[in-house]
Amino acid sequence: MKTAIKVILCMFIVIVTVTPIHAQSPEVTNGLNYLTTTQNPDGSWGEECSAVIFTSTLSVIETFQELEEADISNYADAVLWLQGQETDSTEYLAERIRLLSEGGDDMELLISYMDETFLWGGFKEHDINILDSILSIQALKAINYEDTETIEKALDYLLSTHTPEGGFSTLLEETTLYETALTAEVLIVL
Repeated sequence: MKTAIKVILCMFIVIVTVTPIHAQSPEVTNGLNYLTTTQNPDGSWGEECSAVIFTSTLSVIETFQELEEADISNYADAVLWLQGQETDSTEYLAERIRLLSEGGDDMELLISYMDETFLWGGFKEHDINILDSILSIQALKAINYEDTETIEKALDYLLSTHTPEGGFSTLLEETTLYETALTAEVLIVL
């Protein structure tokens, strides 16, 4: 009887302490292999222009996070690359904050990009728009930014961009699918 209790106890300990293995389809495994073998020596992904490299690297970092592959060296190299990039646009700055869940100097810079109505444009002192406001809201939520007034004013702005057709548009003239989808997503999540 004591042996049976020991066996059950051992099985319980194994079940509780063993980290589950995430089985992936061959297609996902092949995709990950492709990503790890095509990383640039500096830790980024992509070729051509800096916008493509930045966006591609952001996407790969997010993919690694979603697939719980953040413990591999490719991910670490990509994060180091991303942390070292100059970000002069609201979009890139907000995406870096959101993906790395870090505030610090980036958060202060993002806050400085707001205009006097607590909204964001593409760069400091640029016209406000839906995309940059949404990305900024998502970034601030990712780091649990505590100034709810800022987020509420940005959400009020998003609601004010509602068009008669039922969608959303920065220009309030013609509804755009992209801005409508982004706004709906952020309004549902928040």
